[in-house]
Amino acid sequence: MSGQRHAPVRPFWFCASCVRPWPCEQAKVELVADYSDEPKLLGVDMADCLTEASRDLTDLYWTAPDPVEHYGRFLGWVKQALAARRLRDSGRVLCRPTCGAVRQAPPTTVTSTGSERRATRR
Repeated sequence: MSGQRHAPVRPFWFCASCVRPWPCEQAKVELVADYSDEPKLLGVDMADCLTEASRDLTDLYWTAPDPVEHYGRFLGWVKQALAARRLRDSGRVLCRPTCGAVRQAPPTTVTSTGSERRATRR
């Protein structure tokens, strides 16, 4: 891995370090760390990047990028990444209980010997 920062190359919006669409996974990690003091500003700045990238890429390719893909790329990850950072910093463990889960008995098999039927547990 190079020492170069994972920053956007404009107007193409790919990563200067790994040449993937920006923000790449490492850029997201860097951004969350950079905005640790003001996490709400990360969403604001990423929304600005979304607007600028849409404008740049539309001018470059004459067609607008897919809005759903672009939202996911620039903003879709922010809330979850900040929540994960808060949990990690607080020392708590993220646990998702299964809603409405019912404890099930072990599976049974039915064997038939003549006219007798019985269920046996595995």
